[in-house]
Amino acid sequence: MSFEWDEKFRIGENAIDHQHQVLIRLANEFLAATGRPALERCVQQLLEYTRNHFEYEEILMRRFNYAEYEAHAQAHAELLARLEKLSHRISNDSLDKMELELFLRYMTVIHIPQVDSKLAEFLGSDETIRGSL
Repeated sequence: MSFEWDEKFRIGENAIDHQHQVLIRLANEFLAATGRPALERCVQQLLEYTRNHFEYEEILMRRFNYAEYEAHAQAHAELLARLEKLSHRISNDSLDKMELELFLRYMTVIHIPQVDSKLAEFLGSDETIRGSL
């Protein structure tokens, strides 16, 4: 299993789209990793990059008073908690590869096009906001 960048994932904000492409690349590296050391390295890279990406999105949401900030930030917190849980399972040699695949599928196939697209729509809806990005 692997994920491919698809134009349906494009939300129209260049920095976020680039970050999503990197997340998909990291997800694929994670899926391809074998052995605990490689899995631990991949999960740490994915955790760090995901935290930074979510922080970037949340800064934009607060800066422009995004009405759905709380719900979106909560979704980010839940995704990070799930990713941290996967990290602990790797450390304990109890990772279920299917759980990993389901998490990465949700993050890439559902969160980006359904949740992040609402943020992009908001960011693109106001000329003042677009000029500030």
